[in-house]
Amino acid sequence: MPHLNPEQWVDFALNLTTPADRAALQRHLDGCESCRAAVEVFRRAAAAGAAQANLEVPSAAVELALSIFPARPEPEFSWRSLRRLTARLVYNSLTDPLPDGVREIRTAGPQLMYQSGDYFIDLRLDAEHSSAGVLLIGQILRRGSLESGLGSVPVLLFSGKKEMMRTESDEFGEFCLQYTPKRGTRLCVPLSASGGRIEISLNPFLAAKNA
Repeated sequence: MPHLNPEQWVDFALNLTTPADRAALQRHLDGCESCRAAVEVFRRAAAAGAAQANLEVPSAAVELALSIFPARPEPEFSWRSLRRLTARLVYNSLTDPLPDGVREIRTAGPQLMYQSGDYFIDLRLDAEHSSAGVLLIGQILRRGSLESGLGSVPVLLFSGKKEMMRTESDEFGEFCLQYTPKRGTRLCVPLSASGGRIEISLNPFLAAKNA
């Protein structure tokens, strides 16, 4: 009978096999001296490891190890290090006609769709029903996953170089921000997976709506 692989005997020694597998392995052990020796080694190693797991490492040893291998904090992610991606406006409810068969839906602000490569950003700006000034509702999507969206993507709002506020998209790629329009207000969406960021100027659409 051919010998079994070591992983199977490790599971056997640690009692991790199913009853059926264990019975088959035991039958093999009954007639194989070399596999019985291997299982005995694995059992001794497991027992030694279990005994050492309860040992308390002296604090002096811990301090010495930390002095030799100091902890290095993870570098803070900077969206500014990402290259700026070109985003193309592919739909603007203020200027583009509705597709055939779609009835007009009156909204309080423009609805916009931007595309950058495989990424899409759907935006709606409502300047009439928000006490905070403007209600920005959006969704981040990627080609191939348009139904689920992109979750946990940072979304930042800037006025010039100053950050106004930030949030994060939910599991469906959706986000919402309430803000007071300022000069040079723009949306920034860092997409670390693509190595770039999308920036969109928002003020022109509010001006067009109020014109």
